[in-house]
Amino acid sequence: MQNKRFYAVLVLAVGIVLAALHVADLLQWMDASTGFALQASVWARYLPWLAALALPYLPARRVAAQPTELTDTNLPLGCCMLMTGALLLGSGLLSVSSAQTISAYPELYATTPAWTAWADVITPVLAGAWLLVYGWRALTGFGVRRQKLGGALPGLVLPLAFLWRLVWRFQFVPASLGRIPCTLRVLSAVAALLFAVVLGYGVMLVWDVLLLHRYFPQSRKHPWLFLQWVDQFLPLALTGLLTTIGLFAHLVITWCGPLGIKVKGLFYGAPYYDVPAMLAFLTILITTVNFVVSVEVNFYPTYRSYYSLLNDGGTVKDITVAENEMLAVLNRELHYTALKQLLVTAAVISLEKTVLNALPLGFSDVMHGYFRVLCVGYALYAVGNTVMLILLYFTDYSGALTASALFAGSTVVFTVIGQFFTTSLFGFGFLMGASLFAIYATFRLASYTDNLPYRVLGQQPIVAQTKRGRFTELGILLEHGEQRVDQSLHRSGHARSSDKANIAETDVIIGRNRKS
Repeated sequence: MQNKRFYAVLVLAVGIVLAALHVADLLQWMDASTGFALQASVWARYLPWLAALALPYLPARRVAAQPTELTDTNLPLGCCMLMTGALLLGSGLLSVSSAQTISAYPELYATTPAWTAWADVITPVLAGAWLLVYGWRALTGFGVRRQKLGGALPGLVLPLAFLWRLVWRFQFVPASLGRIPCTLRVLSAVAALLFAVVLGYGVMLVWDVLLLHRYFPQSRKHPWLFLQWVDQFLPLALTGLLTTIGLFAHLVITWCGPLGIKVKGLFYGAPYYDVPAMLAFLTILITTVNFVVSVEVNFYPTYRSYYSLLNDGGTVKDITVAENEMLAVLNRELHYTALKQLLVTAAVISLEKTVLNALPLGFSDVMHGYFRVLCVGYALYAVGNTVMLILLYFTDYSGALTASALFAGSTVVFTVIGQFFTTSLFGFGFLMGASLFAIYATFRLASYTDNLPYRVLGQQPIVAQTKRGRFTELGILLEHGEQRVDQSLHRSGHARSSDKANIAETDVIIGRNRKS
């Protein structure tokens, strides 16, 4: 352990020194405008980095072997290594065509020798192959139990690949600290936004998977039986699906209409409609945030108190008082939510022409009309969606499902009808669907809360019911199929082990006969 600590400190110290020298070199002995070296040879600057490759290799050879207390497998490390190896391997294979072109036409690429192009192919392929091999070993077993850990020498392939990429990029495409701002300005705003979206969704995906992994037990007894909950709460699944259809269907239908254009393949769009729709959608952020930080925060304590009295045997007087308090808070918060959204929508519509004309978005009068109509439509959708979520609080699944179905159906129908009229009327289909959505959800909540004790107590089933539908049957079918596959694999593995045992026994008998 002491030897490992010494070498780790040594590698870190040398790395810091080399990085400092490299920065000083860029600042003092490099042309800031071109990135070319002013003193000494460029190739000599890569020799220290090449020599530094020996530093991780020497500790691996000198220190003790891998401790036996370490696990033989590492699932997260294996997945990361496999993904990185696949990316490096793909990068190298994609460079084959460029290398072939440079080799076939050397007169056109006089500044780029053919061997450098092939080095840009071979190094990532070797590095990717090494990561794939050890990624698979991380999943199946590094070799701690088999005492076959492998040598440290193949590990030099990965740093060599990155070192060559460094040489390739900075030798043939010179760069310096002075050129970094220019390089950053080349990046388009659209690419930056797409990268931010992908990064955000990637972080959400990884975090959600980690939370699911922590919350649910790690068991393979019945992995497919979660589908039974789809049958238990099918209205919730349909409500989410229909709400999403109602929210985005008008965009897809418009892509197929007169404003739609075919970008490439199945990629369609309607820029004159999509841009106003995207900006109008941002105006409902006030309601989205307000529901989380205000409506739920103020409503949920009264909601919990009311249901606690019902479940714990509270008096009729206390239940009535709690109900009145809960509904008063709910009505106040919904009123404030609608008022805030109204003020934001009115302010945006009043200022949108001045602001949007100042931006380089190419807004025309027709696009301004789309934006105003969609602002009103999205505002009504935001209010209706808030009311629908309150219906789900009171377990009015049928009411929420009906509201979402009305929203999806009316939006689709009115948008399709609008495609046969003038393009200036586009957006009114979504406005009509959102209006019906908000109106129905509001009236449904009012009628539901008028007789809330009966809704909560009288509509509950007397006997517990277990719904067994198509999704439950699908889960059972998948369970049986997985069990049959596992049994067949177990039988084949047992057969192979039996064959190996028979071969070993035969070898022993033959050896005895030879000795005799």
